[in-house]
Amino acid sequence: MKHVIVGSGVAGVTAAQSIVRADADAQVHLLGEESFPYYRRPMLWEFISGQVTEEEVYFRPLDWYAEQGIHIHLSTQVTALDPEAHCLTLSDGAAVQYDRLLLATGARSFIPPCQGTDKVGVFTLRTLEDARAIKAYAQNVATAVVIGGGLLGLETARALHTAGLDVTVVEFYDYLLPRQLDAEGAQVLESLLEGQGLHIVTGGVTEAILGEERVAGIQLQDERTIPGELVLFSTGIQSETTVAQAAGIHVNRGIVVDEELRTSAEDVWAAGDVAEFEGRVYGIIPPAIEQARIAAANMVTPG
Repeated sequence: MKHVIVGSGVAGVTAAQSIVRADADAQVHLLGEESFPYYRRPMLWEFISGQVTEEEVYFRPLDWYAEQGIHIHLSTQVTALDPEAHCLTLSDGAAVQYDRLLLATGARSFIPPCQGTDKVGVFTLRTLEDARAIKAYAQNVATAVVIGGGLLGLETARALHTAGLDVTVVEFYDYLLPRQLDAEGAQVLESLLEGQGLHIVTGGVTEAILGEERVAGIQLQDERTIPGELVLFSTGIQSETTVAQAAGIHVNRGIVVDEELRTSAEDVWAAGDVAEFEGRVYGIIPPAIEQARIAAANMVTPG
């Protein structure tokens, strides 16, 4: 049985390992769009700050995959899926057949509507390549604005501050971490962060990125301006459903799955940040791992 997994993040790698453990004869191919094997995404901000090296971000060396019986294919982009033919098309035109397929394509950073997001110095943090670019750019600037006061935004703001930048965090809501804290708790957190050297602006809606070709700051809807030579959007994610939707698979916010992580297409499963179960996309690591294990168990089940 040939199992193909699209996506080499935590869901994809977990599923691949689960499949080979359950079926020693399974042929498992892991297709990753990035040029790196699986790495610890939550550590990217520590890499930016210089607290860890790039080597420490990687979870497994490349030879681990071969030892596990997993065929890993990096820098491999899937551009089309034909569920009836059980076939994937890659960006170089190559075709990949499968018996069973897992879509673990993850998510991409979401940038809200805003003028000037194409300027030099505007970033999101989702991949190791993003982190490399931010770290390199930060070495040549003194100020930064982080748009988004969630966990990732605050961690990245602290990383940039540790790297020597003067950092302002701009949060859309009236207080930080609105999903995790109440207003009173958020005020305590804000005071702590300001004591560490961060500037906090709440209730701020970004309208435009200022500057000519390069970023010079941001303008809020209330016409306030905040200087910054680097702007980082940390404003959530969107499931990467492009290929699945084009293939006619049922998609809402994510790829819609049942309790067995099956999609609307025969022999196709989905797990991780791309999967939507009962109207919810979890977008965090523990559910991605659990979904991957469930999907893998069902993929190796006969019938």
